[in-house]
Amino acid sequence: MTDFYEVLGVPFDATEEQITEAFLKLSEKYNPAHTSDPQDIKKYYLIREAYDVLIDPNKRKAYDQIYVKNKGGKFIVRAEPIYDKQQAKPTETQTYVYSKASQKKTRTNWWFIIISGLLFLGAATMPYNYYKILRILTFLTSIYLMLYAIAGSKTFTLLLAVLITIIFNPFLPLHFDKETWAIIDIATAILYFIFGVSYDSDVFNQTD
Repeated sequence: MTDFYEVLGVPFDATEEQITEAFLKLSEKYNPAHTSDPQDIKKYYLIREAYDVLIDPNKRKAYDQIYVKNKGGKFIVRAEPIYDKQQAKPTETQTYVYSKASQKKTRTNWWFIIISGLLFLGAATMPYNYYKILRILTFLTSIYLMLYAIAGSKTFTLLLAVLITIIFNPFLPLHFDKETWAIIDIATAILYFIFGVSYDSDVFNQTD
């Protein structure tokens, strides 16, 4: 991806005046009317392209979303003008935060929360027959968590999901004493609660 800010030699928070000033200076330097160097002519058209994008508020906003994503998703803040409908000049500014992370749609996944609560109960008071059912539900939930982690390229989450799947696998059961199972239940409950409240609802819809 071409860094249009670098092409014009302006910072990310450059104003329209700074962008125009940089464009006029560079376009004069690399104008085909003043040079026959193919590299200079190529740079001239790149400068025009950069100016065309950055001087247009809508094009610039769309470009910035991709720009920040390619920069690693770090937060970059810029104050932009809010125009009054009755006036031609801005009356105030609004701060926009561009970040890949800020585009996530996080919502509570209640299934994880419910299983988390049941695991807390299972560690203390649940009858054994019901507890066996809970272990199967925990196993199935861990498989879903594995798919979620794979879809979202979440390596650490995937490792945790695999570990939980192995521990709660009803087909190849592991044998621990009651106290150890209680610790495992509580640890898994905490992890499921964290996943439940930080669930990224867009993971299975990602195309990039």
